[in-house]
Amino acid sequence: MRAGMLRHRITVQNASLTINEMGERDASFSDGLSCWARVVPMKETELQDANQTKARITHKISVRYRTDITPTSRIKFGSRIFEIVQVLNREELDEQMDIMALEMV
Repeated sequence: MRAGMLRHRITVQNASLTINEMGERDASFSDGLSCWARVVPMKETELQDANQTKARITHKISVRYRTDITPTSRIKFGSRIFEIVQVLNREELDEQMDIMALEMV
């Protein structure tokens, strides 16, 4: 992977589950690692939910290979938040990861 392609700085956030006083699970996210990435918009879809239109944009985020990015994490890019759908080890070479993500709008 060419270093010049990694021009976006992202932060991977990890979830921690807590149980509130009602016995419900609450997920809170805290910043984890920061790394350089390539963020590429792939396609745009709109969802109709209870008479509200919600736009979700699918992105491919490429980073150097890491073992600490999982589908339970999420990605922060500036003020934008991305939910990780799938993490792929590109060509199974342990060099590059492609993360398929949905922008939370």
